[in-house]
This record gives sequence, C-alpha cells and structure tokens, in this order.
Amino acid sequence: MGGTDAVKTIALKKARGKFVIEVPVILRIPVLMDLVRERSRWLSGINLTKREKEVLDGIVRGLQHKEIAGMLNISARTSKFHASNLFEKFGVRDRHELRNLFSEGDKR
Repeated sequence: MGGTDAVKTIALKKARGKFVIEVPVILRIPVLMDLVRERSRWLSGINLTKREKEVLDGIVRGLQHKEIAGMLNISARTSKFHASNLFEKFGVRDRHELRNLFSEGDKR
C-alpha cells in the first residue's frame, strides 16, 4: 500500500471508529508524524467548491441540514446535495464519518 493510500485508509478507519494503534507508539513516532503530514496533504488535495466548504463547516460544527440551509440561504435539499458531494470526495458514508475526519482540530 502506497503512502497516500495508507493515510487515506487510516483516516477512514479513524472516521469509522476503528482507529487503533497496535505498535508501541514511542517506537513509531517518526512514522506517525509522516502519516500526519501526508494526511494533511491528502485532505488539502481535495478540491472543494466555496459552497461545499461552507456546508462542510456546518457539518463539522454539528449543524443539521436545516440549520446549514438557514445560514447559507439555501434549501435543506441543496445542503444535502452538497453533503453528498462531500461524502463522495472524502470517501465516507455519512456526516458522522466526515465529522470524524476533522475531529482532531484539522478543520477547514
């Protein structure tokens, strides 16, 4: 598995609540730091529209589609459309997995 694929897999496992470090952490710190840097590059390499970024911000903050829609002056259906695009771009199944990708302070 290539480095970027490994980072994506780790990010998705973490998002799905399956993130477990099996090797003593102290022995793996340099590797973990490389993975963190690579995860950041992977996330920053995903192209988002302005509206997708706004909807992502709402999802990460825990808002419902109706609340996001009200903030952005769009319909809840349009918010859901943008959320679906986000799920596809980040390779997650739902808003909970998407929130988990950004749960460690890596909010955009």
